[in-house]
Amino acid sequence: AMQLLYRTISLDVSEPDLETDWFRFENMVRTLLEMQGFDAMRIATQGRGDGGIDIIALQKSCAVTWLVQAKCYAQDRLVGPDIIREMLGSLQDYSARYPGQKPVGMVVTTSKFTGEAQRIALAHGVK
Repeated sequence: AMQLLYRTISLDVSEPDLETDWFRFENMVRTLLEMQGFDAMRIATQGRGDGGIDIIALQKSCAVTWLVQAKCYAQDRLVGPDIIREMLGSLQDYSARYPGQKPVGMVVTTSKFTGEAQRIALAHGVK
């Protein structure tokens, strides 16, 4: 996903602050989604109070709502199962708030996922 981000937005991958600039990373993810035809909105300001979701994106072609969590981690800090479980809780909360809608969850990172995180994501349809 990061390689696609870099290619799509034409950023210099050697920029040293990308790994630590999570606010900028979230905006890059939103921009990428918009470039792929989504209506995307960042829902937190400076990362506070986002409820586990950084971006809500509507896939116009099929009217699917995506809840996106962006994790800007150093390469040696893996995304663990707790983040996927947090996403699952956010999906439940969203569905309870908006009955009849079944959103899809997506976690995007500058790092990698643990095996357990991948297993839980796959079992529950989190991309």
